[in-house]
Amino acid sequence: MKKVGVGIVITFTFLIVCLVLLPARVVTQAIEIQNVALRGVAGTVWSGSLDLHIQSRELGRLQWQLQPSQLLQATLSFALDFTGTGVELEGNIRRNWSTYELTQRGRIDSTVTNILLSHYEIDITGPLQIKDLVVRTNSQLAVQDATARLNWDGGLVHYRLAGISHRTELPGLRGEVSMTDSIFNLTVVDPTDARGVLDLQLEPTTGEVSVHVKHHLINLADAPWRTRGKADAVALTISERLLDPFAVEPQAKF
Repeated sequence: MKKVGVGIVITFTFLIVCLVLLPARVVTQAIEIQNVALRGVAGTVWSGSLDLHIQSRELGRLQWQLQPSQLLQATLSFALDFTGTGVELEGNIRRNWSTYELTQRGRIDSTVTNILLSHYEIDITGPLQIKDLVVRTNSQLAVQDATARLNWDGGLVHYRLAGISHRTELPGLRGEVSMTDSIFNLTVVDPTDARGVLDLQLEPTTGEVSVHVKHHLINLADAPWRTRGKADAVALTISERLLDPFAVEPQAKF
C-alpha cells in the first residue's frame, strides 16, 4: 500500500511538471484562426512569446505571463503585452467560464497610423493614445463586443486635395470605439466643444469602410473650400472596400 501511495505521488508530480513546462508551440499548433498566423513561438503555455501575423503581415511580438492570483477567483488570466514597429500595448486577457475578455492600453506612432491614412493622402504627426480597449468574445473567439477610447493631442497635418498639397494645424481630437450588429464604429469629436468631426464604420465580413466627414472637421482643417450646413452634420461620405474581409466569428479550433 505504501508503494502504491508513493507511485501515485510520483505520477502526480510528473504530470504537474509536464503541465508547467508544456511548450507553448504544442497549444499554438492546434489553434487555427482565419487570416492569423502564429510564428516564432517560444516559452511555455504559462509564460512565453510569439510573432503575430495577420493576412500575411507581421505585426509584432506578443508576450504573455500567467497571473496566478486570478485563479483564486476561478479566472484564468494572463498579462499580455504587444510590441511592434511603432506600436506598444499592454494589458491582460481573461478566460471566465465560456467567455474571453481582452483589455489593452498603449500608443500607436503616427508612422503606423499614416499607413492607413496614406490611402486618403493624409499624413499626421504625433502618436495615437489607446485607453480602455476592451474586446469580449465567446469560447470560439467570436467577437461579442468591443469598446475603446482614443486620444490624439493634435499637431501638423498634411493632405492633398484636387492634386494640391495643403498643411494645417489641428487641435486634439478624441475618439470612441463601439460595436453594433457586428459592425465596428468610430466616433471622433472635438473635445473643446464636444462637436463631432468624423464617423467611421467597418463591416468586417465585406471589408467595407465608410467614412463620414462632418462640416466641423472641414472648417478645422482650414480647407480651401467651405461647406454649408450644421457643424455636426455630414458634409462628405466615402465608402469603399479598403480591407480584405475577415470574420467576426472566426473558425477557431483548439
